[in-house]
Amino acid sequence: REGALVIHPTNIAKPNQPKKYVDKVAWMPMVRGILKKIRNAPGVSSVHDGVIYKDDEYDYWIDDEGAHLKHRPGFGKRNDNDIIAAYAIVRLTNGDQQVEVVGHDDLEKMRRSSKTGKNGKGPWATWKSQMCKKGAWHRLAPKLPLDDDIMRVINRDEELYDFSQDQG
Repeated sequence: REGALVIHPTNIAKPNQPKKYVDKVAWMPMVRGILKKIRNAPGVSSVHDGVIYKDDEYDYWIDDEGAHLKHRPGFGKRNDNDIIAAYAIVRLTNGDQQVEVVGHDDLEKMRRSSKTGKNGKGPWATWKSQMCKKGAWHRLAPKLPLDDDIMRVINRDEELYDFSQDQG
């Protein structure tokens, strides 16, 4: 439950040759694995994440005390097409709180940059809400006092993304 083996298409062609794709397998950390690592990190008091759907009520603001989020989930049927944002929140033992909210457009950029997100297969197709949460954790993690071992786990799946192309 902390990770999964994911099949993804990989271009094995040499430079200046036509693209040639083969399926490769890579271990990818799951949201539970990332949360476990962050929750157990020194200096972390609590962690929370969530997905905001179009029928939810939420307030997100930034003031001189930092970022704040209040989320009241709606009770309608949840549909992945209705996701408008995802968030991650960490409270540190010193009382500070870190909040990261990632909007729909940025979540879609993350999905399109995924090697499996373009073809309608893989975790973005079957576990979109979890991948959205994971995207929020990827954005929040560099702002946290985490050691290199934890950051390696969080960033382990970057080989599954193509950051070289304009994702619009």
